[in-house]
Amino acid sequence: MTLPWPRRWLLARRPDLARGVLAVAIRTLTRFLARRAAVRDHPKGRTGSVTVVQRFGSALNLNLHFHILCLDGVYVRGADGLRFVRARQVTTEEVGALVVELATRAERWLSRQGFGPEDAEEEHGDDDDALPLMQAASVRGRSAVAGGRRARRFQVHRGRAYALPPRCAAWGGYTLHGGVAI
Repeated sequence: MTLPWPRRWLLARRPDLARGVLAVAIRTLTRFLARRAAVRDHPKGRTGSVTVVQRFGSALNLNLHFHILCLDGVYVRGADGLRFVRARQVTTEEVGALVVELATRAERWLSRQGFGPEDAEEEHGDDDDALPLMQAASVRGRSAVAGGRRARRFQVHRGRAYALPPRCAAWGGYTLHGGVAI
């Protein structure tokens, strides 16, 4: 799950907020999978996930985001033990609705913590501490020490924005890739 730029800086500076937003994302994804399984008569199914928190982007800039790998179904307990029930493949429209729900819930949670949309960036802290200034420049893709020049990006296709692949969606700066399989 990719976060809006100002939120990346905030969550990179505040691990407690990063954990909270990740918990919101996991709950939202788990509910989504549970609803899909309930349609198939498995209301008590349980799913699972693994998350890697990545703190850098392709230009080695500060770019906190989550790689969440969710099971594409649920485990249900039957007379013969546990068995896995695969959910049907998501559509691009479903991923679009899910990213809106996820972003809305994350922003609502952050607002309850005292960080509404207008509070996207904290104060840079102590004037003697260069780390927050360098992190803020990095998130914006700027050099903090070379006069604010744009940082070079290594994975931009001919300098143009590219369309999201199928089963991927973005909303309000949040991005969700639902078409990845391992």
